Amino acid sequence: MPDVARTLDLPPDQRFDYWKHVLSDTFVPLEVSSPGGEADFRGRLRGCELGSLRLIEVQAEPHTARRTARLVKAAPAGCYKIGVQLRGTSLLIQDGREALLTPGDFAVYDTDRPYSLALYLLFGPAIFSTLAERAAIHFEYVVERQPELCPGCARE
Repeated sequence: MPDVARTLDLPPDQRFDYWKHVLSDTFVPLEVSSPGGEADFRGRLRGCELGSLRLIEVQAEPHTARRTARLVKAAPAGCYKIGVQLRGTSLLIQDGREALLTPGDFAVYDTDRPYSLALYLLFGPAIFSTLAERAAIHFEYVVERQPELCPGCARE
């Protein structure tokens, strides 16, 4: 997959601001924070599009991306995401439900409802994103089960 964005091409003091901008442009508007601070942040997105499906692999230092109610209201996206944990660990929280993802797990979530996704190690998930109307997912099913964790379903 070709690189979509990488922070190492920038001076260390500009990397985290760039990362926040890139995540919001690539996915949906997000609030992004880093527990390790913003200095010398390392992150890389690689991806491609397959018809209406967008595949993005996230490789980054620990950080948290939040989709707040304010951001949802200001910029509804109308899409679902499927996060497949390739390496490391991440925690997805939506509607009071939590899914701790380890390699091989995946979770489905709705970008038009607030969520938080925390990546804990340098490597993270592959994120599949598609418009809700094209996903052919029954809305009531998604509302009842989000974020839905499928432990080990993506393991070989």
